[in-house]
Order: sequence, then C-alpha cells, then structure tokens
Amino acid sequence: MTQGSTVDLCVLPEGCISNILSLTSPRDACRSSVVSSVFRSSLDSDSVWERFLPSDYQQILSSSISPSPFVFSSKKELYLHLCNNPVLIDNGTKTFALEKCSGKKCYMIGAKALSVVGGDQPEHWCWGPFPDSRFSEVVQLLDICWLEVRGRMETRLLSPSTTYVAYMVFDFTESAFGFDYYPAEVSVKLAAASSGGEEVKAAYLDRIGRNMRQAANLDPMGKERQQFRQDQVKLQPWIMHRREDGCRRPTTPTEPAGTQGERGWVDGDRVG
Repeated sequence: MTQGSTVDLCVLPEGCISNILSLTSPRDACRSSVVSSVFRSSLDSDSVWERFLPSDYQQILSSSISPSPFVFSSKKELYLHLCNNPVLIDNGTKTFALEKCSGKKCYMIGAKALSVVGGDQPEHWCWGPFPDSRFSEVVQLLDICWLEVRGRMETRLLSPSTTYVAYMVFDFTESAFGFDYYPAEVSVKLAAASSGGEEVKAAYLDRIGRNMRQAANLDPMGKERQQFRQDQVKLQPWIMHRREDGCRRPTTPTEPAGTQGERGWVDGDRVG
C-alpha cells in the first residue's frame, strides 16, 4: 500500500467491521451505522453487543428472581432489555440495569437492603408494598426525630474506570413534614478508608417543599402538595478505579442535632 492511499471499508470482512464497532461504545456504534451502510449491516452482530455487555452479565442475571428465563433472539435485544427494564436480583433486594449510551452497570438498593436506624420499631417505621415501586417492600417513616439510613455496595460489582453517583430515592405523602426545615448530612466513602475521610455535605430532602413553604410566606394562598411525589437527593460522585477494592457506603443521610420529627417513604438507594 502506497503512502497516502485509502482503503474502501466495503472490502473489509464483516467480522473486521464488527470488531471495529465493538471497540467503540454503544452510542458511537449506533451513530456510525447511521452514516455508513457498511457499519449498519454489522451492527446487529452478536459479537458487537457481547462486548458491550458486562463480562459478568450472566452471573448477575443468574441471581435474578424473574420466574422466566432470559431468552432473547440476539445480544442486542438483551442489551436493550437491560437498559429499559431493571432486573430484580439478590432475592429482590437490588435491581440491575445498564446505562444505554455506555453499557455501564447501574444498581438500585432496595429499602430491605439498607441499614435503617430504628427500622425494627413499628412505632417509627412501617414496612410494606408501595404503588409503582419496583420492590415488594419499602419502608414508611411514621414519626421520628433522628433519621439515619446507610447503604453499602461492593465496588467489585461496579464498572471499572467509571464515575458513579449515588442518589437517595424516596416519596412524600400528603402528610409528610419536617424534611424542609433542616438539611440532612449526606456522604459517600470507601468502607476500608480511615474514619472521617469522607466529604460530608448538607442537603434538604424536601427541596420543593422548602421552596413552597418559602413561597407561602409571600403568598397566603400557598400551594398544595401532590398526594405522592417522588424525589431523590444526589449524594456525591466518585470515580470507580480499575483496581479499587472494598465497599462503598453510598448514602448516609443523617439529621443534625436539634431537628424536629419527620414522616415519609423510603424506596431505595440508586447507584449509577
């Protein structure tokens, strides 16, 4: 081949084109198929989407509680299913899904897998189903003066070389109160790290309610809260390094001293 010459992609074997696509990302592969018919014909190859799926996806799916097996006509169909339909795993205490553009792993930890201080005290907490929750049980906060919830995620389960963010996911009932007066302390840390190494931030769990209350001080009519309103609090991003080991504590919402009582629902903790 002389210097400066070009090669027509059409002369390359389809397996070579598939290998080129598999070395990109799902988003870039789909974009390439739009501008080139050569890439388009190779995009549906199982060898491409096998590379986009996590290397341990079969092991993860083996812990699913789905009554029906995961049978799909192609690896692309399986990939898209995992992007759009989180799978309940680990006895229904977590969900597993993929981020569509990158194929990175996303998890949600259900309330049953979280450490809820006082969660076994029926005068403060009530466990049961909740409309639209993907988990069979969530926990309802009845009345308490100290809110503390902790979650743990093994870092080996996450995608390497990826920036992750943890969120606390919850709902408010019509009678919920107390979350808009004082900020909660939230943090993410590596469990193996020395004590006090994490960055602690303050966040209002009911930001909308706080804004509504402030607006009501100006408008006597105020605004009514919806019967149920889902919210989430972004805790803190962190980079998942390739060789990082141990457990992340992705959520630690803790009320500061001097807070008043609260009521509401806790659905789970999302890591993605």
